[in-house]
Amino acid sequence: MRVTSLKKKLAVIGAGAGGLAVLQVFSKHLEIFELTCFEQSDKVGGTWNYTEKVGLNDLGRPLHSSMYRNMKTNLPKEVMAFQDYPFPPHLSSFLRHSDVASYLSDYAEFHQLKKYIKFHSFVKSVGKEDDGRIKIVWEVGKSGDEEDIFDYLVICNGHYTTPYTPDLRGLENFKGDVIHSHNYRKPDQYKARSVLVLGAGPSGVDIADDIASVTENTVLLSHRKPNFNPKMRPNISLVSEMTEIIGSNRVQLANGDTYEVDSIVFCTGYRYNFPFLEENVKLRITNERLYPLYKHLVDARNPNIIYLGITKTVLPFPHFHIQASFAAAVFTNQITLPCEDDMLADIENDYKWRTEELGFSEKRAHYLHQLQWAYNDDLCELASIPRLPSSVSNLYLGVHQARTQDLQHYKEKNYRIVDEHTFVEV
Repeated sequence: MRVTSLKKKLAVIGAGAGGLAVLQVFSKHLEIFELTCFEQSDKVGGTWNYTEKVGLNDLGRPLHSSMYRNMKTNLPKEVMAFQDYPFPPHLSSFLRHSDVASYLSDYAEFHQLKKYIKFHSFVKSVGKEDDGRIKIVWEVGKSGDEEDIFDYLVICNGHYTTPYTPDLRGLENFKGDVIHSHNYRKPDQYKARSVLVLGAGPSGVDIADDIASVTENTVLLSHRKPNFNPKMRPNISLVSEMTEIIGSNRVQLANGDTYEVDSIVFCTGYRYNFPFLEENVKLRITNERLYPLYKHLVDARNPNIIYLGITKTVLPFPHFHIQASFAAAVFTNQITLPCEDDMLADIENDYKWRTEELGFSEKRAHYLHQLQWAYNDDLCELASIPRLPSSVSNLYLGVHQARTQDLQHYKEKNYRIVDEHTFVEV
């Protein structure tokens, strides 16, 4: 006689920091859930796993990592850590990518999460069955497809894998080297070249600094930020936004200036991408707005599917844990979601507030930064978990201010959190 489990089957896509947060939270509810996590690589950690390779892996699938050799975190370990698992105290505040990758692997071991993970498992399709459950088809290596039906799904595939490159006029005629930051690994090849880095977000300023550290040439950092004038290396020149390519090696800027360059590095961000979603569960994505996501998490039309980590400019690991706790509260019925119409109305109200009152563009539909603290507190209250201590937000904002003042040296500082409200520089 076959015994049928009464547990609900929960699937997680991705074993990066977000996926690990989900597994850790739901592992406290094993009397309710049977957990399965699909990870296409052979290790946990997602984008934090550095590789010299770019393009495709040995199985012909896109490489996930956006790490470069000299990259260090732009947030200190004192605020990056999951609240229940601090980074090793001997490490500096600003970490190498290898430190973070090791930390995530240790976190998975500490919480015994790897037993739930199917490695080398590439998700090919996700669709909804007639009864509302979720069918997932995946491939293990190249050994053929497998499939199963799940009651719930949390998607944690990240949003740093599909590079966005603007369609610049004349780019097809440029004879120099053109890459996206996703494929940038080390500065050595740029020692004797004149380089323009397009985009002055965190990756843009870091990569410009990395290249400027090995060359005597001037590195052009092209941006469109008003009043952007941080302290940087003397051989980094801030210039206005690049608008087109003239001929084979000359770039034109928005202010009319032109420069000859040998290489262009696009630090222009990424696009959300869920290639495995079938039509009956596919989100509508327009200008980086994912619709319809209630609280930037729950698919209002398929509320047994949650998208974790969609929000941008956040304190990632603690933020993921809070979102995962909210997901668990929803799937254990601790929280009763509003009806579909009310969730859709809430989504529209949030979007209207962002665009009309805050002046955000549609591309910032999921942008948080200063808004993350109120957002986190809201989820914490709903999920009945402790809020992040104010020392975390205070240090986050303090580092943000230090970064805007001195991009070259702010990562040399070290910090210590003293109590729930206070941090000090050490």
